[in-house]
Amino acid sequence: MDCEKHKCSADQVKCESGQCIKREYWCNHVKDCIDGSDEDEINCMESYAKECEQEEVFQCADGKQCIPLEYHCMIVSGSGCVDESHLMNCSDKICPKGVYKCKSGPCLPAGKCTDTVKCPESWDDADDCPFQCSKEAANCTCLDVTASCSSLQLYLVPDVNLKIKKIDLSHNNLGPFLADNIINSSGTTEVTFLNLSSNDINKFKTSVFHRMVYLRILDLSNNNLTSIRSHDFDGLRYLSKLDLRGNQIQTLEADAFSSLHSITELDLSHQQINSIDIDAFSGLTSLITLDLTDNPIEKLDDRVFSKTRRLKYVKTDRMSICCVAMGHNHSCVPPVDNFSSCEDLMKNSLLRISIWVMGFVAVLGNMIVILCHSMASIGSPIFAFLVVNLGIGDLLMGVYLMILAGADLHYRGDYARHAYHWKRSSVCQLAGFLSTLSSELSVFTLTVITLERLKIAWAPLSTATRDLAKTKRNYCLLMMGVWTAAVFLAALPLSNISYFSGFYSRSGVCLALHITQDNPNGWEYSVFVFMVLNFLSFTVIAVSQAWIYKVVNSPDDKISQRTTSQCSGNRRSYGQRRVNKRTGRILTLIVVTDAACWLPIIFLGVLSLCDVSLPPEIFTWVAVFILPVNSALNPVIYTFIDRKLHQQVRGLRKSLLTHSASTSLTEAASRFTSTFRIKKSTETADSGKSKYKDVICVYTPNKKSQVTHHIVHQQQQPEVNAADLKNESQCSVFEQRELSGIIQEKE
Repeated sequence: MDCEKHKCSADQVKCESGQCIKREYWCNHVKDCIDGSDEDEINCMESYAKECEQEEVFQCADGKQCIPLEYHCMIVSGSGCVDESHLMNCSDKICPKGVYKCKSGPCLPAGKCTDTVKCPESWDDADDCPFQCSKEAANCTCLDVTASCSSLQLYLVPDVNLKIKKIDLSHNNLGPFLADNIINSSGTTEVTFLNLSSNDINKFKTSVFHRMVYLRILDLSNNNLTSIRSHDFDGLRYLSKLDLRGNQIQTLEADAFSSLHSITELDLSHQQINSIDIDAFSGLTSLITLDLTDNPIEKLDDRVFSKTRRLKYVKTDRMSICCVAMGHNHSCVPPVDNFSSCEDLMKNSLLRISIWVMGFVAVLGNMIVILCHSMASIGSPIFAFLVVNLGIGDLLMGVYLMILAGADLHYRGDYARHAYHWKRSSVCQLAGFLSTLSSELSVFTLTVITLERLKIAWAPLSTATRDLAKTKRNYCLLMMGVWTAAVFLAALPLSNISYFSGFYSRSGVCLALHITQDNPNGWEYSVFVFMVLNFLSFTVIAVSQAWIYKVVNSPDDKISQRTTSQCSGNRRSYGQRRVNKRTGRILTLIVVTDAACWLPIIFLGVLSLCDVSLPPEIFTWVAVFILPVNSALNPVIYTFIDRKLHQQVRGLRKSLLTHSASTSLTEAASRFTSTFRIKKSTETADSGKSKYKDVICVYTPNKKSQVTHHIVHQQQQPEVNAADLKNESQCSVFEQRELSGIIQEKE
């Protein structure tokens, strides 16, 4: 007022009203003078015109103001149009890298969460911006309607803004000081989510949640609660989820949750619960999901779920609980395993009989294999040594099956009550170890046997002249490596590594095969062992056996040519065709049985990795019928169909039938045993005398003779090959080489 006579300073301009303003405010499109004379069109016409005469400018909507084009769609204080028209139609604007783009289109170089909201219309630059919502706990991070006060060493529940709906108070020290209604007095009656986990809470005082009627989710996990009383949760009429996992609760008393009529999910996992009252779940009329995993519940009354009519899913690791839940038509996760019923480990007679038969055949058959190849001269000593190792591996599978059969017999009629302890027992872990050891030892040994035969078929004469003692020593070292690898693969899951927790406890049969959609602990390791390694071994076996068959039947076979050049061509035709046909059958049988065992397992494993749903019965058939097939059939392939064993048995029978009455059965058996042992003892006796392989010539006996064989031992022969056979009489006593690589008599 009365400023007409007031003099302005040199850097100021005087308005018509007498007011003084800074010179830079004159004609800046903002009325700073009271009378608006600083923005008079006549006074500012020249200034406005100069702005719009500049290059690369944006003309504002009022037609008077022009700004540099670089400020178009940019929110920069003091650099835009006064009417903010430069912030319109900016949806297609591409902001510079690192600059926030408002949902309405303009770019905000200053970024979000500043002192003022700047994004026009959308105001999204204030979204998810922390603010102070508590005076007592200034370090709480508040975003929108959520307050995070975790890990602040709080001893009291802090006051919070009334707009806050979710409060995280985890990892504090509220337990000892959680008094009556202390939460209610903090103005949190409208909170819908409350996290009180890890606060060392051991009990609640009366009605601590009495006024929190809008609470939907309550997290009390990982505290020290030892019991739940009937009125602990009074007032939580709309609570839908209660998380109590990881406490120390031992018993659930009657009406423990009677006031929680709206709850749909209750987590009681990882407690010490050993007994549950029949009426413990009374009042949970809306309960849908119940988690009782990892609780030492020994026995559960059949009526405990009778009042939870809407209950659909029960999660537990105890089969006894599943059996009670399924009795009320509730689903159980995980379900009863595919082998067992609530009464028996083997849920039907077919499984029960099959596992006894397969176990008995595997044990008895492989004991015969080990005995015959340890005592008799069936094939080469190297081959016999490898087959003995194979028999031991397959014998272990039989032991595994007999352990399961014994467990089924022991728990008959009451299996569900003992299922949890059985699957975690040392006997079940031993059974799982034996099954894996047997499988891998059998696969690896079959691979070694196949490669040995391939070597013989490829270079028979060099194999025949090798140093036997040195060769046996090398194969001993090789098999030591095989045993070490198999034991390591089977024993590693028994270590205390958390990754392998429950590796052999997946089912009642203690198997770790990964042929289901579940991904339990160690499933990647199971895939590597049972799918990758075994597929590689099967590939080596199949390719090598095909190559052996090709070499044996090749018309330009070197051995055949060299033998035929010394002997008459007619002598080879019938005998060789018979040997080739028999060899082909054996090779085909070996590949087919290996394929029947491992290809289905590998195929099912691939389907499980592709999340293909498979009938649960498949797991049963694989474990009882497919996995042990090699252990039962290998004795037949490598021993019982061996023609030389049959010849020696026939020789024993002929000797027993034709021997005089005065000759005792013991002498006849001794003669047969010496026949079995003569080759091995001859090699042993001479191995220290000569660096060359000894030659054993076996002569064909006269058909009428009662003498089975005459063996002549020739020492110090530096080399043996077909060229050394000088006449037809010598050639006639040798048969064409067979799969085992041993030159034997031709009958």
